[in-house]
Amino acid sequence: MRTDTTDEFASSLAAADVACTRVEAAEFSAALDGVLDAPAVGVPLGIDGVSLDDTAVETPPTPRLLRDAETGVTRVHGIVDHGSFVIQADEAGANR
Repeated sequence: MRTDTTDEFASSLAAADVACTRVEAAEFSAALDGVLDAPAVGVPLGIDGVSLDDTAVETPPTPRLLRDAETGVTRVHGIVDHGSFVIQADEAGANR
């Protein structure tokens, strides 16, 4: 994600009074686990250096996991009850 797009997204979250936490790729797993309500389910994020493998998020989702999940994690930008994470990346999707 380009810097201006990231900043615009973070600004829109602030305008909606939604928490936004910026993390580096190395901090992602611990930061995400710190806000998850279990059980959590997700799909691969497709972002260099960022994975759900070392988190409490169960992948791949199954019908049972989706039905029982309290938290869902995807790459899409969106607002959830717990806030949003923004990971700085360049146009190719590589984390900076």
